[in-house]
Amino acid sequence: MEYLEGESLADRLRRGPLPPDELLKCVVGTCDGLAMVHRSGLIHRDLKPGSIMLTNIGAKWLDFGLAKRSRAVSRSQGKLVGTFSYFSPEQLGGERADACSNIFAFGAVVYEMATGVSPFPADDMKSFLLATLGRVPASPVALNPQIPAGLEEIICKSLEKEREKRYQSATEMLAGLRRVKAQFESLFPLPPTCHRFR
Repeated sequence: MEYLEGESLADRLRRGPLPPDELLKCVVGTCDGLAMVHRSGLIHRDLKPGSIMLTNIGAKWLDFGLAKRSRAVSRSQGKLVGTFSYFSPEQLGGERADACSNIFAFGAVVYEMATGVSPFPADDMKSFLLATLGRVPASPVALNPQIPAGLEEIICKSLEKEREKRYQSATEMLAGLRRVKAQFESLFPLPPTCHRFR
């Protein structure tokens, strides 16, 4: 296996939300990776902070043990597959996971990156189901006023209850994230000597 130096996003989030520049770098990098996964015809099925590794050259997706070809994805022997706190409403309703389900899970991950908390905090499957199906998450900007302009709208669209209202592909979501990142960097440019991964 490839050796990666760094820490998981789950470990990083124990210290709180990511600062704006780090946040945008991470969400653009991870969404770009998700878009490549989808273009390869795969559905990850276990998107969560623990499945993302932060390294000195950027973020990388891990844990493809539950990934399936998009045409083959379904419930496994009547059981939901993955981490329940990132299931989409349609998965909770017994429907198959697809790219839009991945968008919902990724939106929950981005929400956590931006705010430091889950959009649907719950201690068990039942309370999570009730929160996911029946509650709109708190405004990310209300939880963290430092969130870059435009990012809240992208997060909220990715967490729509109805999959038809979400981004229909990670590529579509990525385009929006890149616009937000470009706007942020035009207002807060990195110093010329800064060699951060972009």
